[in-house]
Amino acid sequence: MKILNNNKWYILKIKNGLEKIIKKKILNLKKKMKFLVKFFIPVKKEIKIINGKKKLLKINFYPGYLIINIFLNEKILYKIKNINGVLYFLNERINNLPLPLNDNEINNIINNYYKYNTFKEKDNNLLIDYKIGENVKIKYGVFKNLNGIIENIYKKKNIVELSVIILSRKIIIKLKINQIQKIYKK
Repeated sequence: MKILNNNKWYILKIKNGLEKIIKKKILNLKKKMKFLVKFFIPVKKEIKIINGKKKLLKINFYPGYLIINIFLNEKILYKIKNINGVLYFLNERINNLPLPLNDNEINNIINNYYKYNTFKEKDNNLLIDYKIGENVKIKYGVFKNLNGIIENIYKKKNIVELSVIILSRKIIIKLKINQIQKIYKK
């Protein structure tokens, strides 16, 4: 993400569910005080079956947090912290400005979001490529880098059931289709 002028990235802790409202209030404050601000509010897209119909839902990836790119001074800090629903800035110091995120921290946040949020509605077609009994590798999550065998495929839910060996025991786990990849033999 591009940094605006001398702005720095900060993480603002807010009450859950108020992300859009607080963003709007900060934008109103921006108009009055004339400062530059940019937001990174990542959402994850999930397909859910509701009343028998597929719906694409957008769920906040970091609920209760706003990631903002802003030039903070004491006046702007005071105004933002007095918005109803704002709790505090992460890395906040007493009687001083909070510490901004460094480049590695903001890049990790953005990269982790994009790594996770690769699922698209069209991924239903990926299920066709997998077969029961096929060996796959888990790309991310608690079982990252483990190999498993597909035991079942739930096409409507975009979920596969895998058998994996953990501590010499075979267990069955369910994962989203975008969490696995085929193992190609050389």
